Amino acid sequence: MKMNTNALVISIVCIACFLIVAFSLNTVFLEKVDQLALTWAESIRAEPVTALMHGFAFLGATKTVFVLTGAVLIILLVARASNKELAFTAVTMAATGLVNMLVKEWVERERPAQYMLVELTSYSFPSGHSMGAMSFYTVLTFLIWKRMNKRRYRIAFVVFASFMILIMGFSRLYLGVHYLSDVIGGYFLSGSLVFFLFWLFQPRKLNG
Repeated sequence: MKMNTNALVISIVCIACFLIVAFSLNTVFLEKVDQLALTWAESIRAEPVTALMHGFAFLGATKTVFVLTGAVLIILLVARASNKELAFTAVTMAATGLVNMLVKEWVERERPAQYMLVELTSYSFPSGHSMGAMSFYTVLTFLIWKRMNKRRYRIAFVVFASFMILIMGFSRLYLGVHYLSDVIGGYFLSGSLVFFLFWLFQPRKLNG
């Protein structure tokens, strides 16, 4: 029950942090932070790095994440995973895409056009790539954690998952298609969603 409670608490903290970011978008402080972050990202651009960031952008694209999620679900089916694990994975990834779309339409934040290396017409906040990465690799961590007995393997995968989440967010900033607050807001919103659904799909013991 402790893990269930912790997951719910983390979800609540994440949604609170997301709301703080969302309602601070037009403040002078956050605008300055976003501008500084984009200016710095632009200053370190170099051709080999740009190509690499485009590669990560492809990995985080909606179609790619859809294919990767489908592959995970097939593996879970072959491995005879529980129905709750299958539902948790499918619902989390579907909800991530839907929530991202709805919040983008709610906030209607324009992208930083003067920095963009990629032409995009959708709204900016929150970052879909960042949300997708956060949801996908966190779900994957939950699924793999219980199947790994050795601590070093668990730690290695957590490091890998953390790297993929962070590099995906950095790639959006580097390519100039998102503000830093878009990325951070995406992480918090997705984190809230994943941990809430993890809590929701966990088995519970009935009292009495």
